[in-house]
Amino acid sequence: KTLEFTIFDINDNYHKFINLGYIKSNCFILNPCKIFNHYGIKSDVRWEPNTYISKLNEFEVSEVKIDRISGSHFIATSNSILLYDSLRLKEKGTPYHTLSKRIFRKH
Repeated sequence: KTLEFTIFDINDNYHKFINLGYIKSNCFILNPCKIFNHYGIKSDVRWEPNTYISKLNEFEVSEVKIDRISGSHFIATSNSILLYDSLRLKEKGTPYHTLSKRIFRKH
């Protein structure tokens, strides 16, 4: 399933998800499964160490620590292969390391 968003969609969903308690105003995701469910994607989630290898019916979001920056950043990965990173850390050569993985299982 391919999802495409306009700027309006992103801003509208940002406010909607804050009001529903799915995310914080700083975009920290509190309830990722409810966000996926909003788009018709049924899933559950669990945390695993960064060495975990995903199975075929799973996808992952990795929590990474950027060197010399407080807090965490999240990137989409598949068995440690980078799929999406809004900050383009690898492309910019910014050092980071993976702390943990959120493993989502599609139903």
